[in-house]
Amino acid sequence: MIAAAAVIGAALAPGPAGGAGDGSRSAYLVGDSLASGTALYLRDFLQGWRVEQDVRVGRQADAIPGLVAALGERLPRVVLVSAGTNGSPTAVTAFAEDVRAVLELAGPKRCVIWANVVRPPVAGTGYWRLNRTLTALAQLHPSLVVFDWAALVRAHRDWLRADGVHAGPSGYRARARALAALATRCTASSA
Repeated sequence: MIAAAAVIGAALAPGPAGGAGDGSRSAYLVGDSLASGTALYLRDFLQGWRVEQDVRVGRQADAIPGLVAALGERLPRVVLVSAGTNGSPTAVTAFAEDVRAVLELAGPKRCVIWANVVRPPVAGTGYWRLNRTLTALAQLHPSLVVFDWAALVRAHRDWLRADGVHAGPSGYRARARALAALATRCTASSA
C-alpha cells in the first residue's frame, strides 16, 4: 500500500505524471460527482495514457462492480474509483462487498485505486468506518491502493466547497494529480 505522505507529495509536486513505457498506460475512471470533477483535470496529468471514464453524480458504490464487469477484458490496467460518498456510512458490509467484487473482476494484474471518503456525518454517523474498511482490504489485497483523499483534505481544507464534500477547481486539480501519480506508480511497480 502506498503511504499517505507519498500521495500528499505527489499531489503537490509540479508537472505531469508519466507512466510505464510497456503499453500498460491505460486507466478507467469510474464513480460519482467527485470522479466527475476529477475527470476535468486527469488527462493533464496522464498525458500519453488512454483514459476512459464513466462518471455520474449521485452514483452509489454498488453500481461500480457492474460497470467494471461490463468492460470485461477491455478493462484498462488501472481502475480509479470514487464511490462511497453517496451511500450510508453504516453500510460497511455492503461497501466491503462492492470493493471485493471490483477487485475480483479486475484480477490481480490490474491496480484498483479507490479514494477514501470525505463527507460530514449523516445522522451523527461519520464515514470513518468505510475508510477503515478500505485500508483493511488494501492490507489483504496487493492490487488495491487507497487514495487517501481524507489526508489531503485535512492538509488543505480550503480545497472543499461549503458542503464539505465537493472540491473547488484547485482541489479537483490536486486530486487528479495525486491519482495520476498513484496510477503511474501502479504501472511502474508491475512492469
